[in-house]
Amino acid sequence: MKPLTVFQHNFAAAENLIRLYDLLSGPTTQSERAQTVIEAVRGSLDIPEGERVFSLHNDRLFLIAREAAQVSDAFFHEHNLASLLRQAVVAACSALDAYFNDKFRENVMTVLLTKKRYAPKALRDLVMTFDDYLSLESWADPDQRLQQILEKNLERKTLSNANGITEMTAILGIKDFWQQVGRECGEKPSDLQRRIDEIAARRNDIVHRADRPKEQQEANGSGLQAISRAWVNLRVQTVKAVVLAAEKVIDEEMKSLSEHVGDTGEG
Repeated sequence: MKPLTVFQHNFAAAENLIRLYDLLSGPTTQSERAQTVIEAVRGSLDIPEGERVFSLHNDRLFLIAREAAQVSDAFFHEHNLASLLRQAVVAACSALDAYFNDKFRENVMTVLLTKKRYAPKALRDLVMTFDDYLSLESWADPDQRLQQILEKNLERKTLSNANGITEMTAILGIKDFWQQVGRECGEKPSDLQRRIDEIAARRNDIVHRADRPKEQQEANGSGLQAISRAWVNLRVQTVKAVVLAAEKVIDEEMKSLSEHVGDTGEG
């Protein structure tokens, strides 16, 4: 699959987690009509009178759970539902990182084989060990082996923050990447970079520190950093906007490169 297709599949998890949060959050509305629905369901499913039935109903959802489900009002407390927002942060960053890794794999050999000694400095500066060099001779497809060596340079790089993305796009020869992305998004490049760095940093807090507050940060009722739907959604949507813009910027650069090679007869 193409990198953008894979991204859209992975990124959908982040958006769906936010949608689930929206469905389950909000005050439960008490009314005689709601009780009528509960009693109708109890009768339809032959639920004994002595069995407890839990219900959650707001302006978006009407949920009924039997006693065996072992849920209560506390189950849908904001502190529990906030876990959905945290997982949305993780899912969005994972999708972002995978996209730029896949985009690198898709295009790095095109850049190298067409530009050769005139390849971007960031690409020419990538490290190859002596063993890597010797392995090229024994490989059935040296270009395939060379791509593996180039990809190895990205193994320890994080491609879900602004600096990592800048380095990766520089290797592909994309000039003024964030300025181009900013124009596509209609936003200041610095704002996009800041929000990307913020969600990447929060992802690290969630994964590596269980989202515990840092010094001088206020903890919520669960002893974790406070998190809000608005904060998460803005940065998750920024991830989506950056990837869609990057897809256009990188593809146009690769198309221009190919056309230039065709016009000059190089390669």
